[in-house]
Amino acid sequence: MGILGPNGESLLTALQAGHFYLRPLRIIHGEAAEKALSVGQGLPLAGSAAFTSCQIIIRDRGEIQAEEVTVEAFYSWQRKFGLKEESKLQVLLHRLGQQRGPVAGSTLSDPVIMGVMNATPDSFSDCGEQKTTEQAIMCGRELFAAGAKLIDVGGESTRPGAHHISAEVEQKRVIPVVRGLVADGIPVSVDTYHPETMLAATENGALIINDVTALTGYADSAEVAASTGAAIILVHSAKSKIVKRCRAGGHIAVDVYDYLEDQIEAACASGVKRSKIMVDPGLGFGKTSGENFKVLNWLSLYHGLGCPVMVGASRKFGRLAVGESPRMRLGGSVAAAVHAMNQGVQLIRAHDVSETVQALGVWRAIHKATC
Repeated sequence: MGILGPNGESLLTALQAGHFYLRPLRIIHGEAAEKALSVGQGLPLAGSAAFTSCQIIIRDRGEIQAEEVTVEAFYSWQRKFGLKEESKLQVLLHRLGQQRGPVAGSTLSDPVIMGVMNATPDSFSDCGEQKTTEQAIMCGRELFAAGAKLIDVGGESTRPGAHHISAEVEQKRVIPVVRGLVADGIPVSVDTYHPETMLAATENGALIINDVTALTGYADSAEVAASTGAAIILVHSAKSKIVKRCRAGGHIAVDVYDYLEDQIEAACASGVKRSKIMVDPGLGFGKTSGENFKVLNWLSLYHGLGCPVMVGASRKFGRLAVGESPRMRLGGSVAAAVHAMNQGVQLIRAHDVSETVQALGVWRAIHKATC
C-alpha cells in the first residue's frame, strides 16, 4: 500500500499531524510551463515555473515515507476530499506557487546572480589573497559589470578551521567596501552574523543581511536584523547549536527544511517580515559530501517554505578532483548553478560571475525557446 493508502486516509492523518511535505518534480520553464498550467497538467512553482508531478512526503515518528504522484492525480485527490483553503496542504501549495517578490530591486522571474566579494585574508576561495579596500571595491564593481545584480561583502571566512574575528575587525574590513559600492549605486549584501556589523552595514546602505547562523549567533541577532528593515538570508549550518533537535530520521534534506522553517518562524516572531526572508540550505557548513549532494538533489523541496531560495555552490564541488585549488573548480560551480536553475532556485551566489551569467543566458534561451 502506498503513502496515500487506498482512500487517502494516510495522507489525511499526516496532514492533521503536521508532518507533511511536497517536493516538486519534473519542473518545467517558459512556454512549456505556461502550457501545462493552462491545461491543468501542472502546478505553479514560485510564479516563474511549473511542475507536473510531485513527491508527497510524510515524516512519522522519525521515519520518512515518500510517493510520487502526477499533478492530475493530485488534483483528483484534492477534489475528492474538498480540502479547505486554510488546510495545511492548501497553505503549502500557496507557498509553492506564489510569485516571489523583488529583492534589492531585482525581480526573481529569472535567477539572479549574487557576486561574492571576500574582504578577508583567509577565504577558502581566494587562496589567501588579501585585498586593499580600493581593490575590494574595484573587484565588486567588476563583478557588477559582469552581470551580478547583488554583491555579497564578507569580512570573516567561513571555511573549515577559520578563526572567528570580532565585530570591530570585521567592520574595518567590510564597511568601507560597502560604502564604496553603495556610492556607485550597486546593491550590496553583507555576509555577517554579528549584530553590530548588521547595523553598521545597513546604516551605510547594505540592503541584505546574509547570516550563516540564521540569526542564532547572538541572543539579539533577530531583533537587530528586524530593526534594520533589511532583507535577510537564513542559512542552514549543520554546526548550529540548535540544529540537532531538528533531526528527522537522518534525512538531511528534510532536516534542513525543518530547521529553516523553525528559523523563519523565529525571525518573524522577532519582527522580521516574512516577505523579507530568503533561505539558503547551506552547502558545506558541516555537511558531508553525500549530504551536500542530497540537498542539491532535493532543492525544489525548499520552495515549500514560501521564500526565495539561494544556493551557494560556488567553488565547492571541484573537491571531487583531489588536489585542485578552489579557483580550478569552475566546471563544478557552473554545473551546480545550472542544476539549481532547473530546480527553480531564485538566487545563485557565485565567485565566477561572468561564466555563471553566460550559463544563465544559455539556460534562459533554451527554456524560452518555442516548444
